[in-house]
Amino acid sequence: MKSSSLVTAASHLSLVCLSLVATPCTAAGQQAQFLPIPGPSATPGSNQNGCYISGSAGYSGVRVSADGSTVATIVYEPGFVNGYVPRQGAVWTDVGGTQVVTPELGGIGLGLYPCTGISADGSIVYGDTWRWRRSGGFEQLVTDYSRLIFGCSNDGSTVTGVQGIYPAEGDYYIWNVNGGSPQVLPRNAQFPEGYFYFNAISGNGRVVGGAARRVSSYTYAAAILTTTGSTLITGEASQNSVTDLSFDGSVTVGYTTDAVSGFALRAFRWTAATGAQALSGAPSGSDSSYARACDASGSVVVGDYVRFGFPGTRAFLWSAGLGFRDLQDELQSNYGLGQALLSWQLLVATDISSDGRTIVGQAMNPNGCQQA
Repeated sequence: MKSSSLVTAASHLSLVCLSLVATPCTAAGQQAQFLPIPGPSATPGSNQNGCYISGSAGYSGVRVSADGSTVATIVYEPGFVNGYVPRQGAVWTDVGGTQVVTPELGGIGLGLYPCTGISADGSIVYGDTWRWRRSGGFEQLVTDYSRLIFGCSNDGSTVTGVQGIYPAEGDYYIWNVNGGSPQVLPRNAQFPEGYFYFNAISGNGRVVGGAARRVSSYTYAAAILTTTGSTLITGEASQNSVTDLSFDGSVTVGYTTDAVSGFALRAFRWTAATGAQALSGAPSGSDSSYARACDASGSVVVGDYVRFGFPGTRAFLWSAGLGFRDLQDELQSNYGLGQALLSWQLLVATDISSDGRTIVGQAMNPNGCQQA
């Protein structure tokens, strides 16, 4: 929501007014900053497949607070230990730089999905089993690993995730971590076997999105849930899911399997009025697109796409007024970042701030290392 960077920009285009700094939006021009997120060491972590400085292209990739001030990500220590590159959770701010906030994650349990949620002001960060607070530091919230955390509300008090051990994950839940027990959300009547691992929560903490799963056939339907019931928003296929929601949960974004090819993915945007619609202008045919996050209103969407016959993924930006755009092309052509992005490849945009002005993700840097 991926060796990339924080991208901030100001634009006269109202739906794409991207900026960390308070740069005014004017018709005179568009300005942006491209800010690579450094790791804890000048030497990247590495294994036989490459080198890693910060970030992740996976589900728990680079996250940004709703106010655009703070980035939560993974950083990598030098070396290759026991079959993997050592990693830790970290937060980054423009003023404070990179701050490591967790122990080495391979030593505290699962640690498979660091940085799955961040509060609106960046003062709270969640991983799959842990929480870090600026005022309280790191703490392990789940010790038996029967419950995983995959998102939090804007105020950081409410989390969502999945209960159970693969492959019988079973139930999504909502949990006020400051008091009370997790509240299990209802299973959809058409999918009594339950829900798949990954899910997301609206900024107000009231709506959860994810995938209802049929274990017997390994097929999925994108779904939204509240404490009172669930709604399927796509049909059933090999890969369908909600990946993010607007602040009030009235808009969701995600991906669905293309009905014609049977394997390509289609990024979609859903509202109750329109249903799930493929993003206008997105690649079609054998190409794939994957929506990862949206702004608070659900009108700006980011993610990644694959162009058939070309290597790797590419980050994209979509808005209702301007449609689908390659993010790197947009920044180089319209935001004056041609020199800053020289020899970089923006692989995926994983998250976007509430106002749509700050985008984070993962890229390949000029040295061939992956970086946030």
